[in-house]
Formats: sequence, C-alpha cells, structure tokens
Amino acid sequence: MVVRYVALGDSYTIGTSVTPAERWPDQLVRALGPAEPTLDLVANLGVDGSTSGGLIRDELPRLEELRPELVSLLIGVNDVVQRVPPPAYEANVVTILDALLGRLPADRIVTVAIPDYTVPRPEPTSATDELSTTRSSRPTRRWRACPATER
Repeated sequence: MVVRYVALGDSYTIGTSVTPAERWPDQLVRALGPAEPTLDLVANLGVDGSTSGGLIRDELPRLEELRPELVSLLIGVNDVVQRVPPPAYEANVVTILDALLGRLPADRIVTVAIPDYTVPRPEPTSATDELSTTRSSRPTRRWRACPATER
C-alpha cells in the first residue's frame, strides 16, 4: 500500500539551503522505509518566507489536484518574523486545520511545531555536559502521535 503524502509549510519544509535529500519530509519518507504502508511524497509545497496566510492562499488550493492521503504541516516562523498578530495567526491555523480535517481524518495530518527560540539553552559546564547537549539536539526516531483535533 502506497500513501500519497503532501508536505505543507515554509522554508523549513522546502529545505532552504539543503539538498532535496536533506529536507525533513524526504527524511521522513526514508526513515519509514520500504515496509508497507510506504509514503510517496507527491509534492513538497513549502515556500520560502511563507506565512499561515500564504499557506491558505497558495498551498491549500493545490490539495484538490494532488489528492493527498497524508499531509504534514509546519508553519509559523514567518508569522513571528513578520509580526503577524497572534489572534490572526491562531485564526489562520484554525482555518488550515479545518480545511485539512475536511479532506482527511485527523490521524492522517501531521503537525510539526516550529522551534521555540525564546527558551534559552543552558550553557554546558563540562565536556560531559557538552556531549549530552550535542546528543540531545540530534534528531531521533521517536514520534508522538497527537490528533489534529487536540488543538
């Protein structure tokens, strides 16, 4: 069984300044491997500089032709950078999730949070701490499923 997968988002999703193989949606497909169900990344619609409003305008309409069976969503950093008011961002996210839930069951929508750059990272105090910090910042293969209805 092959599952049609579409990635929605911004520069994190399209992988600005990395090779296509290094883009996180491509890494996800590879990490899940050949065992069924397999993912077929039919489109990475990520756009450099995109905001939640841009995703609604430019990316959501493409879903009709692409017919995804799984969608990932990573959006928001440019809303912060461009100072989109939080209530507008929240309304856009609700619009996006409602549109996705109108097409797919909640367990076929993967939402990815942007990094929280407001939380200071503690400075290592020893070589052991440096190693722990380095190890903990590397990606892992752990996944936490959270239905899109839990917003």
